[in-house]
Amino acid sequence: MPKKKIYDIKPPQEKEEIVGFRIPQKKPLIKRKFFWYSLGTIVFILFILWVFLPASSATIYIFPKTNEIKTEALVVASEGLDKSDMEKQKIPLYSFEKELTISKVYQSSLKDVSEKARGVIRVFNEYSTRVILVAGTRFLSATEPSRIFYSTKKIVIPAGGYVDVEVVASEPGEDYNIEPTTFSVPGLRNYSPAQLYYSVYAKSYNKMTGGVTKKEPQVTQEDLNKAKEDLLKSAESRSLEELKSLAGDDYLILEKTLETEVISAQPFDVVVGQKAENFTYQVKIKAKAKGVKKEDLNLFARYFIDAQIPPDKEVYEPTIKTKINQINIDLDKNVTLEVEIYGKILNVVDEGLIREIAKNQTRSQILKHLNELYPNAAKRPEVKFHPFFTRKSPKSSEKINLEIKI
Repeated sequence: MPKKKIYDIKPPQEKEEIVGFRIPQKKPLIKRKFFWYSLGTIVFILFILWVFLPASSATIYIFPKTNEIKTEALVVASEGLDKSDMEKQKIPLYSFEKELTISKVYQSSLKDVSEKARGVIRVFNEYSTRVILVAGTRFLSATEPSRIFYSTKKIVIPAGGYVDVEVVASEPGEDYNIEPTTFSVPGLRNYSPAQLYYSVYAKSYNKMTGGVTKKEPQVTQEDLNKAKEDLLKSAESRSLEELKSLAGDDYLILEKTLETEVISAQPFDVVVGQKAENFTYQVKIKAKAKGVKKEDLNLFARYFIDAQIPPDKEVYEPTIKTKINQINIDLDKNVTLEVEIYGKILNVVDEGLIREIAKNQTRSQILKHLNELYPNAAKRPEVKFHPFFTRKSPKSSEKINLEIKI
C-alpha cells in the first residue's frame, strides 16, 4: 500500500475566474486620510480669505424716494451765441442746409378721344351742264342705317364727268367707318330741274376710316399741376428727414423753422398733350432749418429745475425730458422756445460720504449706515461684493461703485 504524502504547507489552489465580475477592493487608508486633509486645508484657506481678504470691488445700490416735477420755461436760441448763457436763458442756434432732387411716376388722365371718319368719293354728273356744289355739301349713304358725310371743299363737276373729293362724317365714331357704297345729294331735291337730283350722285370705292370714340391716356396740364403740388409736399416732408439725418442724434431740428426753395420743377420725359399712360415728374429743392443741441436743452432744463427746488433736493438727470410746445421767430432770426420740462427730484445723495463710510465694512455694517442716512428710501439699499464670497468691502473708496436706481 503506497504511502500517503504529507505536506507542511498547503499547496496553492487554482482560483476560479468569474468572467464579467470584479470584487471591489477597499482603498488604502492613507488615501482617505489625504483626501480629508486636503479638503480641510482648502476650507481653512477659504475661511482665512473670507475673514481677512477684502473684496476687489463693491457696488452699492440706492433706491431713493422721488417726486415728479413738471414746469414750463422760455428759452431763446440765437445764432450769435458760442455757448449757453443759463442766467439769461439763452442757448446757441445752429443752421442746416441741404439740396435734394426727388422724382415720382404719375398716371396720366384718361381723355375722351373722338375722331370722324374720312374718305374719298367720286361725284358723277350725268346732267347736260356742269354742276357746282359748295363746300360742306351733304352726301347721304345708301347703307342701312344711312350716314351723312360732308365735302371738305367746293366741287365743280363738268357735264358728263366726275370729280374725286374728300368727305368727312357728320359725327365721330366707328359707325361711320362704312364699306364702299353709293351716295345721293339730298340738297338737290330743292333745286330744279328735278332731274338734277338723279343725275348727280357719288360712289366710294374704299372703306371710310378714322372714325373712333374712346378714352385714352394723355398728359394734361392739370396732371402736371397736381404732380407738382403733390411732389413738393413730399419733398418738404422728406427734406425735414434729410436735415435731421444731416444734423445727427446730437441735435434737435426745429420743424417750424423749415424753409424750402424750389430750384426746378418739371416733367421729366413728356409734354402737355402727349399720349402716355404715365409720366415722371421731378423737383429739385433747397431745404433750410434751424436746430439746437439736445445737450444744451437738457442743461438748461436741469438749471431751471435746480433753481426751483430746495438745496437739499436734486434732479436726477437721466429722468429729464423736454417738449417744445411753441416756437416764435423774431426779425433778428432769434427763436424763442416754449419748453415743457419733466423730471424726478430726490434728496441729495452724497456719493463721497457713502464711499467713505463703506470702506472696509461688512454688508450689514454698510446697510446699517445707509438706513441711517436715508430712512425714507423707496426700497432698502443693496450691497454686492466682488468676488461674492468675500466678507468686507475694499479698503479704498475708489473701488466702491454707487448706482442710484429710480
